[in-house]
Amino acid sequence: MAPRTNADTWDRLTKVTFSGPVEIPGQVLPAGTYWLKLLDSPSNRNIAQISNEDRNKVHAYGQEFVYPKVRAVRLAGVAHQPVPSMPSNLEAATKIPPKSANDPPVVALKRAPVKAEQPTGEEVETTEIFPTPPQLLAQNSQPAKSDSPAQPASKLPATASELPLVGLLGLVLASAGVLLRFAARRFN
Repeated sequence: MAPRTNADTWDRLTKVTFSGPVEIPGQVLPAGTYWLKLLDSPSNRNIAQISNEDRNKVHAYGQEFVYPKVRAVRLAGVAHQPVPSMPSNLEAATKIPPKSANDPPVVALKRAPVKAEQPTGEEVETTEIFPTPPQLLAQNSQPAKSDSPAQPASKLPATASELPLVGLLGLVLASAGVLLRFAARRFN
């Protein structure tokens, strides 16, 4: 049974404990406790940071764990499911401990083309295997362009009733009546 975890709502800070070694691109984390945290990136809220239990050493940054092609092919064969891959020449960039999300190796990895390795060894586009979450589609899609310029609506839809206006009018008339009565008593 998997342990229950809870995450903070802003950075999704989550504490996880592994009972055995866990492989991430470029390294194998020994059994232990780690923190997963969403980075505060203005352009992308889906970049995670993995740090040690004391949160003083960052092990990796990533949006999705993408492996060098050779390793991805082997993992896909063992796991019997597709594994995201990147060009093998970027493997060295996965072994350099990042200091920030703007380090050159991290930037190179962000720009790398990502494919998917099938268990059969076939390389395919990631869109064929991994569906894009709807929120990312909406975030990254351009509005549909039309040949004709947008026409303003000739009449706005009726979305409210006139009841508040009637109530306001009643309140104004009642206030006027009270003022007139007060004025009439004062001058008599």
